[in-house]
Amino acid sequence: MYIDTKCSSASEIVVSLLDKCDISIPSNVANYLYAGIYLDTAKLTKNCTADTMRTVAKLLESGANINKVNGYFKEDLYSDRKVQGLVNNVKMINCMLALIIGSDDIVYT
Repeated sequence: MYIDTKCSSASEIVVSLLDKCDISIPSNVANYLYAGIYLDTAKLTKNCTADTMRTVAKLLESGANINKVNGYFKEDLYSDRKVQGLVNNVKMINCMLALIIGSDDIVYT
């Protein structure tokens, strides 16, 4: 277990550890680590420090793509409504199991 209360997220800790071990970050991994920071900091608006921004800069230098990461969190209204329709029709089987049956004519993403 590793805890650093000065970090904004687990992703920031991971980047710090990778840096200490001199491990380069592939661009696809940089995207996911940036996404973790983006999510945990409410789009870089909460719990951000200068170290957080340096970590973000390091991820961008490693190939993180801001537009791609922003796309991870975008959901169009139509898709959202389809998912909400599924959730509204959930049937609880027991306290550990739920069942949802979708429509044959709808593609869920």
